[in-house]
Amino acid sequence: NKGNIHRQLTRITLSNHPQKIASLFTTRANYSLTQSLARQFQPDFAYLWNIREVSILPALAMQDMGIPTMYKFGSHWLAHAYQHYTRVNSPIKKLYRRFQIGLRQFEELDFTVATFDSESLRQSYVHAGVNFRQSAVVPSFIDDRWATGEAKQAIHSPLKLLYAGRFDPDKGIMVVMEAFAHLVREYATTDVTLTLIGSGDDAIMSELHQIIAEHQLSDLIEFRPFLPHDELVSALRQYDVLLYPTLAWEGFGLTIVEAMSQGVPAIASDIGGPRDIVQDGKTGVLIPSGSATALADAILELAQQPERLLAMSRAGVEVVREKYTASHVGKQLQDFMRDTI
Repeated sequence: NKGNIHRQLTRITLSNHPQKIASLFTTRANYSLTQSLARQFQPDFAYLWNIREVSILPALAMQDMGIPTMYKFGSHWLAHAYQHYTRVNSPIKKLYRRFQIGLRQFEELDFTVATFDSESLRQSYVHAGVNFRQSAVVPSFIDDRWATGEAKQAIHSPLKLLYAGRFDPDKGIMVVMEAFAHLVREYATTDVTLTLIGSGDDAIMSELHQIIAEHQLSDLIEFRPFLPHDELVSALRQYDVLLYPTLAWEGFGLTIVEAMSQGVPAIASDIGGPRDIVQDGKTGVLIPSGSATALADAILELAQQPERLLAMSRAGVEVVREKYTASHVGKQLQDFMRDTI
């Protein structure tokens, strides 16, 4: 049981704070446990997803046993670890960080085979100095049953906008609010509504409600709590445009794919994974990260061009069926594994 195995590994921290000294003694245990599990299951290869919080020692454990290893990356966890362990000038810090991985050297890791969720993510690893001998872009995917979504036949009036995710400035929630206020205040646009699905801490919620009150947006903005995944995908069909103006560099953007599968184009930041998913002007719109004005302009343009929005809806549904279904991505991964492992 994968979940039970994962729970046997002890999470550690990369922090250098003195109170985290105990973490130094967990890494060797993770190494031994990984080798014990490998002897028990005798795998043909190891598929490592995100082991940042259990250190790199499980990877070294597999490598020391001669078990071929493939890495799967949807984030920068190994690139960050590489910089954490290798780019340090203080001898004391360097020794401490070696203790964090059982007095091993990070450079002992054999970077052989990896898959990346996006080309942008793969290139970011290259720029960070982590180069794999063989790699491929094998994106995250959606369940095949969600690929049966249909393109929109008509656009709502008023236009229905959606933000779905954590109410976190890094995810672009404040950009969304500023853009929406700009639409109403500067462009006198009222034929549009915004639904916010998710949650945030007390401070961010207070700030959101303050913006709504200041610009008198309460009749145009609706809050909904996080939904179970299947319910969220079904709910996407109720909207016309997904807003995804992330400020943080992301390796992918599965919510964008899920929205496209239901005929909902996205306006997304032109960085990282979203840039690789959204075909600007065809399946959605890319905007400069952090620009509320650009987001407002993109919303207004789509609101004024419903036929263009419908064309994006059709194109997005087709792209998802061609590239992002479980069956398609599964075959892509299987073929890559067959050729490399």
